[in-house]
Amino acid sequence: MKKDKDYLTTGEFAELFGVKKQTLFHYDDMGIFRPELVGENGYRYYSYGQMETFSIILMLRELGLSVSEIREQIESCSPEDLVKLLNSKKEEIDRKISRLNWAKEYIERKTAFTLEGIGLKNSSGEVRRGEVFLQDLPDELMITTDYTGSGDDRTVNAAVGDHFRYLRSLGMNSCYPDGATIPRDSVKTDEKGTHYRYDRDYT
Repeated sequence: MKKDKDYLTTGEFAELFGVKKQTLFHYDDMGIFRPELVGENGYRYYSYGQMETFSIILMLRELGLSVSEIREQIESCSPEDLVKLLNSKKEEIDRKISRLNWAKEYIERKTAFTLEGIGLKNSSGEVRRGEVFLQDLPDELMITTDYTGSGDDRTVNAAVGDHFRYLRSLGMNSCYPDGATIPRDSVKTDEKGTHYRYDRDYT
C-alpha cells in the first residue's frame, strides 16, 4: 500500500515531538495512541489531525500521570472532566513553582550571605574566623516575635516555630539572618556561671 502524502511515518511524527519511535510503538501497544493508518507492509502512519491528541498525552505524562491513567482519561473522560483534571494540575504546578521560587531565592540569599562572610577579612587579609568585631551596616527592617517561656527546650522550640510561621504569613520564606535578643539587665553572673534570658526571636 502506498502512503498518502497527508500521512506521516512513525519516524516523522516522532521527530515532530522530539520523542523516540519506540514511544509511539509503546503507546500503540498500550492502546492509548494508535496510528490512524497501518499499511499492508505493517508500517504505522499518523495524520496531522492526531497532533493535538498526542500533545495532550505528552502534557499529561509531563504532569506525572501513568500510561494507565492516561488511557483511562482518553477512554472515559468527558471534556468537562478533562477541564477539571487540567485545572487541578495547574494548581499543583502553581504550588511547585512557588516552592521552586522559594528555593531559588533561598539559594541566592544564602550564597550572598556566605560570600559576605568570606569577604570579612582583617588587616592581614585573613578571613575573620572566631573573632568578635563591630561593623556598620545599613538600616534594615527587623521583624520580632515575643518569647515569654521559661527557657526550656520545649518552649524555645515552640517559640521558634511560631516565629517562622509568622514570617511565612508575611510571605518571607527565604534565608534571612535570624536569632534572639537578650535584655542586658537579664544577664547575671554568679558562682554557677553566667545566666541570661532571651525575650524575642528576630529576623
